[in-house]
Amino acid sequence: MIKNNKGKDLSKLINSLPAEKAASLKTDLSKITLNNIVENSRGINGEINVSKIVREWENLSPQIKLNIMPQGEVSNITFQMQKLKNLTGNLDEGAVEALKGKTGGEFYEVLINQIAKKNELDSFMASNWKKVLSDTTNLDYEKAIDYILKPKGSNVAKQVMAHFADDEVATAAIKQKVMEKILRATVNADDAFNIIYSGKALNQTLDNYGMEVLKSFFGKELTTDLFSFAKQLNILDKTGAQGGLVAANLALTPLNEGFKALPKLGKLGFISRILAMPGLLKYLTFGMGKGLGIGYGKVKFRLGREQLDALARVQAQVKASGALEETAGGDAGIKREPLGTETIKNIGEKLIKSSMDKYKYE
Repeated sequence: MIKNNKGKDLSKLINSLPAEKAASLKTDLSKITLNNIVENSRGINGEINVSKIVREWENLSPQIKLNIMPQGEVSNITFQMQKLKNLTGNLDEGAVEALKGKTGGEFYEVLINQIAKKNELDSFMASNWKKVLSDTTNLDYEKAIDYILKPKGSNVAKQVMAHFADDEVATAAIKQKVMEKILRATVNADDAFNIIYSGKALNQTLDNYGMEVLKSFFGKELTTDLFSFAKQLNILDKTGAQGGLVAANLALTPLNEGFKALPKLGKLGFISRILAMPGLLKYLTFGMGKGLGIGYGKVKFRLGREQLDALARVQAQVKASGALEETAGGDAGIKREPLGTETIKNIGEKLIKSSMDKYKYE
């Protein structure tokens, strides 16, 4: 009931019990629910991702929260989550154990402590980000990225990119790390970081940072492509048009092949680079759009030739980039192909066949 946000059903259950049993159940449910929020917020190394824990709390319906916790505790936690929403990165290493098994009031106290630590670190970075971001090997580099990547309304991004405007190496490293931070807040290690099936989370993450902040890092075109891509993923997810998701996923199969020799962090950095390739998100988004060609069974989606060509171009672009071989240590087992018309056509035909293996004609 909690997982499916069925607040009315839970309320009926609690109200049907004697007062003592109802109180005991509510305490147990609050601990279990808060534990689940913590677990679902953990990143690739087990740390608690700030964006994820805020999203997990916000996705829990108000009725569910009030069914298992007093109004005061719900309000207090919500207030702290709003503070966390203005931060980026992870809570400290002890946060997981500190938050486990806690009731609402105890959970709130731990959050206060964690936010104080994050703010203290931000105060340090406010005076030191120029030095730290000048050296990608600096141990505090990730923390500096957390400081500069602020939600909508912040001017820090503009200041940073203006300062490093003449340093191509520094700006490229910052852009890749920012893209990686967006992915960390969006995808899961458990599903091989599959961005194709993370539409809702990606929309929420992008909306939190806002168009203007991300434009400062990526420029207008890539930022617009990112938002369009997220919107298209959401449309397909809401309409049940799985054919478009499957086809797009097939177009990105070279990514999985390139993952063989990579640790989790390497995979995330690799995907960050691929998504920032010129035009790739634009083609991917168009390729997932509704076409006039092939229909797949009961799936409300038709994949046209133009969509397939766009997805084929995505796959060819990834293969031709050399990023796969470079990231996997020189050999990802993938043949590099030029972006010629014949290449696009051949890959398109393979995508049709692969998609047909998933869904039959109507």
